[in-house]
Amino acid sequence: MDNEYNFPNIIGHSKVIVEIFALMKKAIDADVDILITGETGTGKELVAKEIHNHSPRRNNSLIIINCGVVSKEALFSELFGHRKGAFKDAVEDREGAFETVKQGTLILDNIDQIPSGIQLRLINVLDERKVQRLGEFILRDVAMRVVSISNQDIPRGIETGNFSKDLYDILSRFHIHIPPLRERREDIPLIAEHFYSQLCCQMPKELGGFAPGVMDMLQRYKWAGNVRELRNEILQACMLTPNGEHIQKQHFSRHILEQ
Repeated sequence: MDNEYNFPNIIGHSKVIVEIFALMKKAIDADVDILITGETGTGKELVAKEIHNHSPRRNNSLIIINCGVVSKEALFSELFGHRKGAFKDAVEDREGAFETVKQGTLILDNIDQIPSGIQLRLINVLDERKVQRLGEFILRDVAMRVVSISNQDIPRGIETGNFSKDLYDILSRFHIHIPPLRERREDIPLIAEHFYSQLCCQMPKELGGFAPGVMDMLQRYKWAGNVRELRNEILQACMLTPNGEHIQKQHFSRHILEQ
């Protein structure tokens, strides 16, 4: 694997993954906000963490917030904080993540699901580096880096009126798109061997590697779930393979065998 930029957790040597490495290096050097897009299971959060861990911010906090799993009110408070008495359950002043992370990195997962009422506030934070807690008029300086992640087509959300074009323009100033596994099939054997080596160390048995024909089968499959799906399949195959034997085709899921 071409590991020029020292990202050992991202496996591959295809042209597209080498281009991703180059973009990651530029993002680290520039210390800019980033938008990372790609299908589910492509490793977007891993890329975000690797950028943080190699950046000058690596000794500061890393906070991850999933914008799609909490209510609008809870997400507002989680991001921006609030003043005591701002709402019924606000029994004390609270910092939001933009303040708490200080000079670290804030990862906003599922940014495409952020409520429209919060989008304008987020534009102001990203542009001005100032945050206003709920219930306050004070503007507080913040110094974090923001990495936004999406597995959805944000431009489509703009067309339907669910996502602000102004916010997208700000987020996409530095954009890294992670290609699906089916567009870098030459990386599949490396990734499969990587997961095999990891998982074998966790199992109380010896396995003999992959039988002939298995890798060809894995490279033909479309991998709708991408790298995450591949890892799950390697895990299943390792569990089903008897001690001392090779991993065979029949140790994988039926839909892979019947492709």
